[in-house]
Amino acid sequence: MCPIQGVKSWTVADPATKGAVVQAVRDTFEIGDNYEDNALSQQVVEKKCSVLHKDWKCRMKKKWEKLVDAGTNPYAHPYKGIRLDDWKYLIDEVWLDPANKPRYDAGKKNRSKLPYNHTSGSRSFPAAMSIAVRCISLILLPLSTLVSRINHITEGVFYVVFGK
Repeated sequence: MCPIQGVKSWTVADPATKGAVVQAVRDTFEIGDNYEDNALSQQVVEKKCSVLHKDWKCRMKKKWEKLVDAGTNPYAHPYKGIRLDDWKYLIDEVWLDPANKPRYDAGKKNRSKLPYNHTSGSRSFPAAMSIAVRCISLILLPLSTLVSRINHITEGVFYVVFGK
């Protein structure tokens, strides 16, 4: 739906395309009726569309990389829903362009320096942190308190599974 040639990011997409994508997001997600009057709702939807556009481009590049690694001609297998001329443009003018190689290499180098991957599934960062805080607080409890809590939990599970 979104044009590829000449559009490096969501922020420079033409208003007609943005309107169609925003409407698709509004149809998919439940957003209040007063969307046009609510600046916060508009900012959230705009951010969601930007992330969707970036993820879409990332998925296309990963498919291209997979085709290249498999020794398959990537030009013969365009990404689903992409016109062949747009697919060729992405390969020739974006991914194989020598001007972009330093940026790709810097990104790979910086990601390799991370001590761990930021993965928590579909949980948001605050939800993941609240779980981590609870786990740390359990670790820091005195041993006697921790043992009594475990005994209480296991007794409850025993009762539920086996009865009294």
